[in-house]
Amino acid sequence: MTKLERQIKLRQLAIIAEIYKSGNIRSAAANLGLTAPAVSKACSEVEDIVGDRLFDRTRSGMIPRNICNVIVRSSDVINSELRKLSSEIEDKLFNTPHSLNIGYQAPSLVRHAMRAAGALRNKFPNLRLRILQFDRGILLEGIATDKFDIAIVDLYQINKYPGLLSASLIKEPCYAVSPSSVKSINEVLRLWDEYRMMNWILPVAGFSLRDRFEALIASKNLYLPSNIIEVNQASNIRPLLEKCNAITLATREILMNEGVRNLPPAQNDLSEELIFESGAVWREYSPNIDMIREYCDIMEIDESSSH
Repeated sequence: MTKLERQIKLRQLAIIAEIYKSGNIRSAAANLGLTAPAVSKACSEVEDIVGDRLFDRTRSGMIPRNICNVIVRSSDVINSELRKLSSEIEDKLFNTPHSLNIGYQAPSLVRHAMRAAGALRNKFPNLRLRILQFDRGILLEGIATDKFDIAIVDLYQINKYPGLLSASLIKEPCYAVSPSSVKSINEVLRLWDEYRMMNWILPVAGFSLRDRFEALIASKNLYLPSNIIEVNQASNIRPLLEKCNAITLATREILMNEGVRNLPPAQNDLSEELIFESGAVWREYSPNIDMIREYCDIMEIDESSSH
């Protein structure tokens, strides 16, 4: 270990960085809440450790020398790593039996998930609760690595993820929505030559709703829409929808939350419809399984029926 590693302190690096930014001892001292002699002493101590002057002291202020530039850059790196370490430690502390990390993606269940989270917090007033929105892929990867305890997501092909338990909470049809109408997928497919030529606003490729929509189109030996506008989130697209006179996909729950009541009736042949299934996903052997079960109880999830 070198003399620099043994003797230099984080407090001294912070003082050097402040002198560098402020340009003089007095301003640095005021910003740090220290006396000017204390700041000057710290600067001299670092100069003794590195064996060189850090600043040229002039009437106009402290002019940093090359060695000072190197130290300040290194200090920034050290502080960045310390912030990262602090964040990682906080994440580790957060993942305790007295905390719950909830992720959500499925828009149809956001209100249900939030109500359940609130009820859980009322039951456990000291519970550390974190609720974050991410796309489905990030949430499922986070569940597998315990970054999330439970996620509310679309359950499309969820059985392809080993080690995860899931429970369905809602199954609902999707509709084709334009600024002036709401149509069933069945009706749109019957008039596909007409609807295909419209502007379509769809999730980006890789989102399960997009994948299922394209699979349904392909199963009918039909061509995909000619004009697709891709988005990575479903909220706040109404201005785009109206301006482009476009058509998009929305679930029954989303439409009802927006006040749409006269929805087309469900079709008898579900193969002609786009059914959106949402629910909860969690890891079977999660270290936080007790709190996950508490949340599942409030969400009225029967663990024995999970798959």
